[in-house]
Amino acid sequence: MSDISQELFNDAIAFSLFFKGILFSNKGQKNYIMPFTSDDLGCAKNDLNVLMPANDDIFAGLSKPFDFRDFLKQFEFSNEAKNLFKSALKIFRYYHSNDEYKNKDFNDSFYDITNAIMGKDESSFKEFESQNDTRITKTKTTKGTKGFGRNTIKYAVKSEYLPIFIEFFDNRDILARKINRQLVESGLLLWERENIY
Repeated sequence: MSDISQELFNDAIAFSLFFKGILFSNKGQKNYIMPFTSDDLGCAKNDLNVLMPANDDIFAGLSKPFDFRDFLKQFEFSNEAKNLFKSALKIFRYYHSNDEYKNKDFNDSFYDITNAIMGKDESSFKEFESQNDTRITKTKTTKGTKGFGRNTIKYAVKSEYLPIFIEFFDNRDILARKINRQLVESGLLLWERENIY
């Protein structure tokens, strides 16, 4: 870790917030991953996750509420990362202003939002019968969904909203390529990966 530059570390944090494979979800159980403020999203402050010390024994030692956005303030993000935040915010606003997505709230994470846009039903994930089974207990797939990618988003959103998503994919790709290059420069990769994801 000491060999990783602060810029690479910060870029990786920004990228991880908006990569759906990371699976940060606020559905069912709050995990407090919310990168945007109430002002950003246009909601009341109490509609967003803030972890109060009394809410959970694990965090009982906190002297004040833990807010993930305060945690993010310690990092100086690169222009590429800032551009990703800006374009991701447009997707969050699109989601919250669109009546076709049901059971939404202002705490929903990027993963929750991509599931809704794809039409993925989380209750359809397959469960293995044995509780003692050592394999992964849930099978998650995009099969049967509209997809959430540069080539499939046109099946999930109306054409008038496509520029929001294309801008997001462009900015995420730019940051991913930068991280890829930084990993090579840090000696953590021998060559730049052709598949940046």
